[in-house]
Amino acid sequence: MALLEEIPELQAPKDSANASVTDFDRPYSEKDVIEIARKESFVPLGQMSFQGYPPASIISRLIASFIDGALSLISWVVGIMLIAWLAKSGMMENPLDAIRLHRPLNPAILVILGWTPALLVVGQWYLLATSGQTVGKKLLMVRIVSESGTLPGFFRAVVLRNWVRALLSMIPFFGLIDVLFIFSESRKCLHDYIAGTKVVAVV
Repeated sequence: MALLEEIPELQAPKDSANASVTDFDRPYSEKDVIEIARKESFVPLGQMSFQGYPPASIISRLIASFIDGALSLISWVVGIMLIAWLAKSGMMENPLDAIRLHRPLNPAILVILGWTPALLVVGQWYLLATSGQTVGKKLLMVRIVSESGTLPGFFRAVVLRNWVRALLSMIPFFGLIDVLFIFSESRKCLHDYIAGTKVVAVV
């Protein structure tokens, strides 16, 4: 009760027809107390520590990557379908006709084709920077965190894990070696070591 007395919301009585909890002769419903306790115990995601959480399983990481890859493919398909619809409606030249006649493609085609994938990529980067999760990782309930258990932030999650890895992928066999590292005891890929991150299960 001493703890409840320190909570500001409990300093004044509330009217409730279903009062079932009493603090110093002041009635509060069970629902009121649960809601107050929930607010008092809430910790913003950015202040949480995931230190000690178990490493994400290899299967969950692979499925999460597959989902993100599928979303990327869908984003390209959406762009292609939009171009096909515009061409069929007469609002844009059919790109196949331009290729057949050896004419330069309408720049708008490239813009439309790249717009939906770019939007998805930016969205994924935002999720990584703010929560350490892509859509796939969120569905599989795994999260990228720093070695200390905090959220990795934009530099670790996006710059080091994505941009630097993309540059290093130009080196022969880097991609294969990077993936094979996941089978080590730590379940950390090579890009995890580069970024100082790890992927944990948050279920």
